[in-house]
Amino acid sequence: MDNEILLKRRSIREYSNTDIPADTLESICKIGMYAPTARNQQTCDFIIVKDKNTLEKLSNLSSHSSFIKNANAIICLALAPKENLATPDMASQDLANIMTYMSLEATSKGIGSCYIGIYPKEDRISYVDNVLNIKNGYHACAILALGYPKDLSLFAEKPNKINLRRIHKEWF
Repeated sequence: MDNEILLKRRSIREYSNTDIPADTLESICKIGMYAPTARNQQTCDFIIVKDKNTLEKLSNLSSHSSFIKNANAIICLALAPKENLATPDMASQDLANIMTYMSLEATSKGIGSCYIGIYPKEDRISYVDNVLNIKNGYHACAILALGYPKDLSLFAEKPNKINLRRIHKEWF
């Protein structure tokens, strides 16, 4: 396996004005659908948003989400109703896998991404559900902000993340 994409992936919050084509956004969602989910429960639906007014509203989600208004697009994951899931208690792990797959796919296409957590914060869930008109028992659980980076050097490998003392053998 080529580790280049894994080592280049970073949380990118500053974007150029270059538009992300619709087919590219769809391909990022499709890769997310390949992520492993507990008992293949297909945990969520994907909402692609490019409308600047909506991105502006979503940038008010929290004190750390203001950069969303400058994103070229976001993909919001809408969690399926619990009764539709085989193992609802595993949904958060499923969602983490999906977000990881999508952020790696974005990186492979030269697109920066940043994960914004929504679930389990009820105020965030309610806010995004309202802005994106999420209903029928579905609820917002995570946002992936996307855009071509203003500065490509942000994709540089950061070897200082490696701390071999964090690797334990046989026991902690």
